[in-house]
Amino acid sequence: TGRMDKDMTTAGDTNWRAACESEARARDAWQGRYGWIKREYAALSRELDELRARRPERLAGEEVRDRRTVLPFPVTTARDIGWLSGRREFQLEVLGPYPYTGPSRPPLQPPGCDGVHGC
Repeated sequence: TGRMDKDMTTAGDTNWRAACESEARARDAWQGRYGWIKREYAALSRELDELRARRPERLAGEEVRDRRTVLPFPVTTARDIGWLSGRREFQLEVLGPYPYTGPSRPPLQPPGCDGVHGC
């Protein structure tokens, strides 16, 4: 009984009802279309729980310590950015540069065609 009711047109009400019905149909159809994802996730979760149960316990003294050091810290502000990436143990590129993969343009003849006998 507010302003919304007074200003609601028949077309607006029809559109609102159609949107609500469409959402309800989508909600009902979701389980049939994508319910397998929930079942798959439940199976994976059970497998993960089993693996966790079989995992040996870590001893308290087994803590792995990072032996890298960030010292000496640069004194100048010009070296504040990127100073760690210049050190070998902190490099982000662990796989190296991109490999050469061949020509960037496709060949003129299709594969298996030598161009002499007219392919």
